[in-house]
Amino acid sequence: MNSLRFDVRDIFKANRLAFSLQRIWIQFLGFLFGYSCYLLFTYLAIIITGYEFGDAWQIAGLLPCLATFGGSAISWAVFIIGVLIFIISHIIASTAVSRATYMLLKGNHFYTWRESYGFALRKASSVIFTPLSIGIIALLFVAGGLIVGILGRIPVIGELGFSFFYLIWIFAGLILFYFVLVFVISLIVTPAVISSTDDDAFEGVFQSFSIVWNQPVRFVFYEVITVFYAIFGAIIFAAVLKQGFLLTDSIFRFAMGEKYISLMKQGMHILSSWITITIGWMEIVFGDLAGYFYFSREFIKLDISLILNISSYIFAIMILLVGIVVISYGLAAINTGNTLIVLLLRKLKDGYNLLERKDDEEEDEGDDIDEQIEEKLPDSGAASPDKKENS
Repeated sequence: MNSLRFDVRDIFKANRLAFSLQRIWIQFLGFLFGYSCYLLFTYLAIIITGYEFGDAWQIAGLLPCLATFGGSAISWAVFIIGVLIFIISHIIASTAVSRATYMLLKGNHFYTWRESYGFALRKASSVIFTPLSIGIIALLFVAGGLIVGILGRIPVIGELGFSFFYLIWIFAGLILFYFVLVFVISLIVTPAVISSTDDDAFEGVFQSFSIVWNQPVRFVFYEVITVFYAIFGAIIFAAVLKQGFLLTDSIFRFAMGEKYISLMKQGMHILSSWITITIGWMEIVFGDLAGYFYFSREFIKLDISLILNISSYIFAIMILLVGIVVISYGLAAINTGNTLIVLLLRKLKDGYNLLERKDDEEEDEGDDIDEQIEEKLPDSGAASPDKKENS
């Protein structure tokens, strides 16, 4: 079992724990599936709006949003479906990463990514319904406020009744704000809560309220550290990968000559055209530092042969997948950090070390092992240890 100090120093283990082929692969699969569905449904919504796919692709590339193109009620419904699939996919992947991290902290180094996803899919309803149930309660408060507002339109009685009970509405607004805050927190911590307790949606709801009520400042402090530390780790990872790219680039330039140079430049031009808007974002946020881990110059379209052009598209896709790996590492670091936060807060507020518990999945594995041992025992008259003792 990995030892934890149960203080802020444990949060800084997140990046190291997340830097694993297993955790990155789990997050990579979830992100790739979810974002692919988002792209599919978003472009379908844009086509329903009346745009040609080629024209829309030239405008948005890999970062489409229906708001840029407008749309009807049907197109917005299709777009929202894509967004929901992306969110659900991310939640399930986050649960799988948190589960793999939790089992590693317990000392189980043989827990596979398939088992992690198996657990996440079994607990998908609990992880999804935790924030959903809190959100529904918040919406009921909003609906109540709308009803009160409508009743306030009644002449004389409406105005007087609204003013007379206004103190109640103020406290109702305070409760609504509390529920909205818990809803946001539940989106962040529920995958880690369910992964470390092997419990249901009720536990997720209870712990979300408990964290907001008992440890709000500490939670925000830990979460800010986790997010910034994960972003920093992802940037360093990207910078190291770029240095590796530049090193191999020099080798291939020498070995392949102009053929490689043309292929690489065309491929980088294709990739940059798919994600043009992000180049500006990076320059705004990081300035000249962006060149150390992102595009450092503009690539011009080249007139090359068909085979080289096809190879350039494949090259662009491969570089894009490397970029998704970097994003996956950053997300995995956040989810790993959230798992550590849940373990820390549960210890600090309840005095309970979740790493010392044995959940249902571990008990089932133990039962399976016992059954396998019993099956392998010979059926001859050999007495079991218990029988020998009784005899």
